[in-house]
Amino acid sequence: GCSEGEERELLILLEEICWKHPEQAHEFRTDHSLFGEYSRGFPLHSLCSAACSLSSVRALIAANPGALKSTNKEEMTPLHIFVECGAKNSSQPDRIPIFRTLLFGYPDAVKLADDDGWIPLHTVTYIKDLQVAWDLLVLHPEGATFRGKSIRSSVLQWVCSGPSEYIHEFQTLAGHITNGKDLSPEARTDEFWDLESTKAAGVGVCRDVLKWAVAQLLLMAAHHGSVPKQIPPSKFFESTRDGIVLDGMVLEGGEVYRSVHASAAMGVSSQVVVLAMTARPSQITETDEKGRLPLHLTAGVIHPDMFWC
Repeated sequence: GCSEGEERELLILLEEICWKHPEQAHEFRTDHSLFGEYSRGFPLHSLCSAACSLSSVRALIAANPGALKSTNKEEMTPLHIFVECGAKNSSQPDRIPIFRTLLFGYPDAVKLADDDGWIPLHTVTYIKDLQVAWDLLVLHPEGATFRGKSIRSSVLQWVCSGPSEYIHEFQTLAGHITNGKDLSPEARTDEFWDLESTKAAGVGVCRDVLKWAVAQLLLMAAHHGSVPKQIPPSKFFESTRDGIVLDGMVLEGGEVYRSVHASAAMGVSSQVVVLAMTARPSQITETDEKGRLPLHLTAGVIHPDMFWC
């Protein structure tokens, strides 16, 4: 229960210790009884679970670079811990620079599963910053369909096949679009807006639209095998009645992302396909670069939930 001022003082003290006594950054703890679940491991593991600063993270990495690649008793790297604990904290101003420092310091961490079978992308349902989800998928698009040793569903199935909070909100969003509800930034005072998500995304988006954007990223990665290397802000956060725009993005190889085609091809819940068709009805009769309609794509993956066909 430290105040912000006390936290800053502690982080400054930590940085001084790193410079004066770098050997302390190499101490590996196996007991978490005093400092909580994520304190097992090197000091970098502990710091990534708390309110940290970019300079304090860099100081610990400089004192012990190997900590970036190390796993604690739960087989979690510092990246796993920060994505689960720190990156979802929209009030942490350094969250994206810290996240990228950990990510690019050890990119292979995106492919490593912890002892629960989770890779960092599994926490995408907690992440309210789209940049985090995007960067993870750029480096590891296969993560969208990854299944860990004790995980029954892939991240894509978890988000798009339910039962989950996502499915209910996708139904709500489809209803908003059908009824002509304004989902643009100008409507941010509406009762269904999630101000924390809006702040985290850096733009005016409602919580339903934000989750639909995350779902589309997963669909894009699963169907096309890649996502664009950077978010194109003027396109991605276009102010429209149906919210965040991903449809029409050109991917590697010249393929164009179409949400109706991607959702039809991946065998996701009917509510997801209905939402895609509601937002982009013209795509129902469009063919992709291989001349396929959405009906062609879904023909091989029909399951009992696909009553929309």
